[in-house]
Amino acid sequence: MTSPLVFQMAEGNLQTEFGKLKVTIYNDGQVEATVLQTLELNTSQPVHLRIQSTCITGHYFNSTECNCKEDSDSFQNYISTHGNGLLILLNQEGRANGNVAHIASQKLKEDGATQDEAYMRLGFPKDSRDYSIVPKILANLGVMQCLLHSENERKLSTLQKSHIHCDIFKKN
Repeated sequence: MTSPLVFQMAEGNLQTEFGKLKVTIYNDGQVEATVLQTLELNTSQPVHLRIQSTCITGHYFNSTECNCKEDSDSFQNYISTHGNGLLILLNQEGRANGNVAHIASQKLKEDGATQDEAYMRLGFPKDSRDYSIVPKILANLGVMQCLLHSENERKLSTLQKSHIHCDIFKKN
């Protein structure tokens, strides 16, 4: 399935420690994103959504300095248990400043700087992430309403500006 705004490049099922999920690679001509979703997606009701950027230290090296892997695992477990959800993984390492900025910031953080301060001291923006592919993917999937598993206002704003009705998910 394609949309004039985004293309599905590949898809398949993936057995995870949380159960079988569908994985799809999208590209909008500028960036690529990976979507992990429940096998059945009911777009007539709000879809549980997590938007996450890649994190080499958290996802691959199991760093205890961030909660990226824990958040991803927790959400995958949630949608495997409750259904109707998707995780959109964006290739935006180091808040889209790249691996060099992310790794170079570690020394400054050891000396007490926050992540934002470390990036700015190194000459990088504190956050360069771009979420513009997300509404394109959601439109391609027919998702017009979601429950966002994040309190990031930029993510929420991007969705709402694209006329996707989205609320922040509140755990009981």
